[in-house]
Amino acid sequence: MTVPFFWVQQQNGTLVSNAEFDTSEHAIAARPQGPHHARRQRPSDRLIRLIQSIISKIYAVEVSALLAPSRGLTKVAHARQVAMYLAHVVCRIGLTEIGRAYGRDRTTVRHACGAVEDRRDDPDFDLTIELIVGIFRHLRDATHPDLVEQQS
Repeated sequence: MTVPFFWVQQQNGTLVSNAEFDTSEHAIAARPQGPHHARRQRPSDRLIRLIQSIISKIYAVEVSALLAPSRGLTKVAHARQVAMYLAHVVCRIGLTEIGRAYGRDRTTVRHACGAVEDRRDDPDFDLTIELIVGIFRHLRDATHPDLVEQQS
């Protein structure tokens, strides 16, 4: 399913509009896991993958870069921090589970959430986060209506 969505990206003064998010299960693929991890997909896994897809489009970084074991470029690290923040603050997913999804420790997730919260003192960054939260909620409601009740 492709969901059209219009917004303005304020990062680095770049304007992004008329974007489409491909929200099919193939486009938002699960992170490869070994056969010993074969289990039923949790709702939080689906939410984290949706967040990763949104953040990768907005920040113009690959999902694989968000999941890379190294910090990577500053742009990637900031995008990853925002993704972790959304997963924890908006979706109320636990720090340990988010850390596991990104291959990091829960204390790293806690640091990421604190860093984003500190940067929200900047009105432009705060507006950016609010827009991203709005995009996430719109796409979550359109693509995963079964998860809406759990998030309310």
